[in-house]
Amino acid sequence: MAWKNLTQTSLADAFIHEHDAITELDELNQLIDWKSIERQLITINNSPIGERAWPPLMMFKILLLQSFYNLSDPA
Repeated sequence: MAWKNLTQTSLADAFIHEHDAITELDELNQLIDWKSIERQLITINNSPIGERAWPPLMMFKILLLQSFYNLSDPA
């Protein structure tokens, strides 16, 4: 399986500043056993054809953020 490489920081990373929401998410990040969730999600296969897929754990985290902050896909 080919997953996107997410180790390089982006321009957006340079503009992050302290905010209550970030602090809350950092605390939540420490509470959740992400490795356990990733082991469950890693069985999701991506197609060998086409562009590399986003890692399933990242997509799961995005769905959580959408739920926590009542965001739509375009938001």
